[in-house]
Amino acid sequence: MRPKSLIAGIGCNRNTDVSEIKGLLSDVLQKFRLSPHSLSGIASIDLKQDEAGLIALADALKLPLYFFSKEELEQVKEIQTPSEMVKKHIGVKSVCEAAAILAAKGNLIVPKHSTKNVTVAVARKNVLLDN
Repeated sequence: MRPKSLIAGIGCNRNTDVSEIKGLLSDVLQKFRLSPHSLSGIASIDLKQDEAGLIALADALKLPLYFFSKEELEQVKEIQTPSEMVKKHIGVKSVCEAAAILAAKGNLIVPKHSTKNVTVAVARKNVLLDN
């Protein structure tokens, strides 16, 4: 059973190849024993709405993309690994963790992991289960 309960928050440098994004996402899911079949979406900052690598990843995985403004991302208080570099260049303390939390309307279960060009975090949706 693989409920669609996970959101991957992803940040990336401009023009990052889809293979690098997909590779880190796969590594993170495997490391934390999370099924890619449980992903229900990908989330990022609205500055990345035209980012080819993110669009290609969402298309390949057949997942919706969710985008949030700087103001929305800055409202998230549960950031585990804020980034001074992202704050300096984009104006927010977090993209991947904040976007994952916002899209899931839930809790961060995997804090930020990164490569040279990509960051990935995972949040789980708050789901009420019937007894």
